[in-house]
Amino acid sequence: MKVEHGIAKENFLLHSRDADPHYTTRVETYFDLMQESAAMHAYHLEIGIPQLREENKTWVITRTQMKIHKWATWPTTVNVETWPQVPFKFYYPRGCRGYSEDSNTLLFESMALWLIIDAENYRIIKPDDRYKELLSESGRLVDPEMKKRLSFRQEAYSKVEKNPIYVQYQDSDSNFHINNVAYLQWMIFSLPFALLDTYQPSFVDISYLKQAFRDDSIICYTGYGDDYSDNVDEFTLFHHIVKIEEDGNEIPLCFSTTNWKKRESF
Repeated sequence: MKVEHGIAKENFLLHSRDADPHYTTRVETYFDLMQESAAMHAYHLEIGIPQLREENKTWVITRTQMKIHKWATWPTTVNVETWPQVPFKFYYPRGCRGYSEDSNTLLFESMALWLIIDAENYRIIKPDDRYKELLSESGRLVDPEMKKRLSFRQEAYSKVEKNPIYVQYQDSDSNFHINNVAYLQWMIFSLPFALLDTYQPSFVDISYLKQAFRDDSIICYTGYGDDYSDNVDEFTLFHHIVKIEEDGNEIPLCFSTTNWKKRESF
């Protein structure tokens, strides 16, 4: 990883497993690249999860928004740059951009809001002044303010699908809870093949509400709005992932909205 003026840059080879049956990048691959570059840069700054664990702290992500401009086609390389920003309220914002192999085309751009929490009691730790200079080196500032998160309202959708989720071993991360990219994978896996063959996401907004663990019983709901039909050019889906407790109560884990466009529009 190359770091200049507080901006980290890394080139990632796109493997065939990172592409869908149409040879275009899977949306979870873009999220993987975003997360991997952020983790590598944080470690370089000596504030990665392994270093924070020594202080009984850890990182958790609370929300991510990604705008997708173009989908990379396998085989190729994706050039990623990422940078942290000065803490905002209790959050540590981090921006990320992905570019084509020749760096002439912007593929995606994202903003993520992270927290540092106590690793034992999960309480939020107020941003430390000693990080401010370290995190402001790039001088690059993208407004981290996001619109108020929506909520999942089944009565507001024309159709709601309910799918059980089977947690895999690889879904857990170094914090021993479910990796945030797994939530996105579950949302995508819950969609019909015909939809995925025809459409791709142009925007993803995910709010992470509670941590999940690999022994949890999990359900993914997908809400289809009135703008959805088989031949429409674009539409929005609403996703709600919950944990089922022993008494049957549903505990919200994650809420997301995704905007979709026809593949040829990219």
